[in-house]
Amino acid sequence: MDRGALTSGFARPGTLDGPNYAERRIRGAEPLTDPVPFRFPASVRRRYERLRRFPERLLVIGDAVCSFNPIYGQGITVAALEATTLRRLLARGGSVRPQRWFRSIARLVDVPWDVTVGSDLAFPQVPGRRTAKIRFVNAYLDKLQAAAEFDATLATAFVRVVGMVDRPETLLRPDRMLRVLRSGRAEWPRGRRARSRRDARVRPDPDRDRRAAVP
Repeated sequence: MDRGALTSGFARPGTLDGPNYAERRIRGAEPLTDPVPFRFPASVRRRYERLRRFPERLLVIGDAVCSFNPIYGQGITVAALEATTLRRLLARGGSVRPQRWFRSIARLVDVPWDVTVGSDLAFPQVPGRRTAKIRFVNAYLDKLQAAAEFDATLATAFVRVVGMVDRPETLLRPDRMLRVLRSGRAEWPRGRRARSRRDARVRPDPDRDRRAAVP
């Protein structure tokens, strides 16, 4: 295939006319292979900080501490932040005691762990206790993500939280909550907004949900 044919179907900046642009482009296309299922049985967190004893000169990092559902893309970010924490502790001089290390990274893991587990509990097939906080946050995030399809400010705020640049509570700022509430009143250009939102909404796949991470 020549280069022109390969790139002719790519959209230029400013030509994307809705969040379901890609869906419309591939609708009716013939798949080249069979679909590959997503397999990840559970998110796992090991609470080393609760141990009273741990071998000296040995530390644990990355997935060995907490293995996240990879669909959220936070595992590598957490591992990088843990490495940054280790560098900071070593820069103070001396060895790093295991207890001190595990307490430091436990606070770091708390936020993405709550986000990941809470998000998985949005699927009814995933077992786990759903507190009032989890139910509220999941309902709010559903509305925020729908609004973010058409609101660049909300989209940027959400991506920064997912990327662990900002804390999750920044999505609950009054100005952002107001944008979410107002989003249903705005009209998508040329009357496509309602249809685009309906088409873009993800419908849970029962097989996938059963494989979603559990706390």
